[in-house]
Amino acid sequence: MNNFTKVKHLGRTWLHDGILWLPLSASGIAFSFTGKKLSVTIAGDDSTKLPFYKQKEPARVAIYIDGQRKKDRLIKAEETILPILSSRKATTHEIMILKLTEAPMSIVGIKEFTMDDAAEITPLPAKKRKIEFIGDSITCGYGVDDEVPEHHYKTSTQDATKAFAYRCAEILDADYSLVSFSGHGIISGYVENGVPKLQELVPPLYTRLGLSRGLANGRQIYDEKWDFTKFIPDTIVINLGTNDDSYCQDHEERQNHFASEYAQFLRLVRMKNPSAKIVLILGVMGDRLFPFVQKAMEKFIEMTGDDNIEAHRIEPIKRYEGYVADYHPTSMTHERVAKQVAAILKGEKPMETPAEDPAKEVKKELESSEK
Repeated sequence: MNNFTKVKHLGRTWLHDGILWLPLSASGIAFSFTGKKLSVTIAGDDSTKLPFYKQKEPARVAIYIDGQRKKDRLIKAEETILPILSSRKATTHEIMILKLTEAPMSIVGIKEFTMDDAAEITPLPAKKRKIEFIGDSITCGYGVDDEVPEHHYKTSTQDATKAFAYRCAEILDADYSLVSFSGHGIISGYVENGVPKLQELVPPLYTRLGLSRGLANGRQIYDEKWDFTKFIPDTIVINLGTNDDSYCQDHEERQNHFASEYAQFLRLVRMKNPSAKIVLILGVMGDRLFPFVQKAMEKFIEMTGDDNIEAHRIEPIKRYEGYVADYHPTSMTHERVAKQVAAILKGEKPMETPAEDPAKEVKKELESSEK
């Protein structure tokens, strides 16, 4: 069975050559299954045709049954059959298949389901709230499963479901779409030499399915334009500027250029999403550019007269929360940010969090009282 009209699509998906491709972080499907047996055939991208030792960063896929993760695999073969359910009697379960990793490294596709003849599949219902998140490695859940800050990127340690965006959608019981690419920015990708990295920008990718070095049966997903009628968000949360800051530093001219280009990107986002509320956030991995995020918002309002937009500074990583690979936020930080953003989207004032570990503060107070 490969009738993908019977499943709920999560994030941006693409049906090509009978395979439903999952390019972006947390893209996938969800459905109700009633039957005795179910398995899924996962298609790898063209990089899986290489020997294992030549494959660089294979995609990571998870399968959930009734909200519980039951399988977590790196897809290293052209076809991988993953058993999901097997029982003597027909039972009903909610199934979700998610791509945990981002698009630039690799993509996967769902080729077909195998099930007993009497089995039935129906899509899970749409949720009342819909949120699109646009961002970079923070939104992707970069390195969240690697507790060594000095380690670098691996798909095996990336998990978008532990990142703030996905968790925020869960808190608000919202359908979501994650459009995020590690190292990317508005005017520059992440740099260490002061030279802008113009090939790693989010605005040119926004109207596309994505970008990946992994091809779908020879096709580059960047060549596919995204159909914005497939997912119409109520709210769009944009978390960009962290990578731009590596280039802008304290150069006022660069910072103003960032604000101008960000304002233009906001016009593009608005053109594709006429009714969505736009929420700009920045600060998890540094907030130096936040005043220029605000400036971009002001420029956008001045250009368009559209004030259905707001900007919020997010508290940077706190020392007691620690770091994961390449000094990215831990699950603890992501959870704190998810709650803060969820509160913002509900129109509530986010709770303030302590600058230090509360447990350490209590210990210090006890020690000082004993002296």
